[in-house]
Amino acid sequence: MTASEKIDRLLNYLGINPKVLSERLGYARPQIIYDLKKGKTKSISPSLASKITSVFPEISKMWLLTGEGEMLRKRESVKESAAYVSEARIEYERLSERMTMLEYQIFEEKRMIARMLQMMRKNL
Repeated sequence: MTASEKIDRLLNYLGINPKVLSERLGYARPQIIYDLKKGKTKSISPSLASKITSVFPEISKMWLLTGEGEMLRKRESVKESAAYVSEARIEYERLSERMTMLEYQIFEEKRMIARMLQMMRKNL
């Protein structure tokens, strides 16, 4: 399956045109989609496939890249992705809290060092 055929099938499934797809993917201009659609660009790049699957998680990245398999991911895979995102979000929050704590500790240690230097200067 050509990149042009995959883009046509994707647009048909989503019920949108190349301009709307490019906007949803964060592109200022739809040229990248039109180049694929017209066959000027011969394959979907890994970065474009990643953008598409991040906005439309039901689309198979492997299908976008190779044309093999089904365009739509299995329901379980989408649920697994949602669970993974949820776990990643929890881990992010935990790490963010830890980072804030470490930043505060560094701030306090710098303050303590400044006080010690000040005391040493007075003693000289």
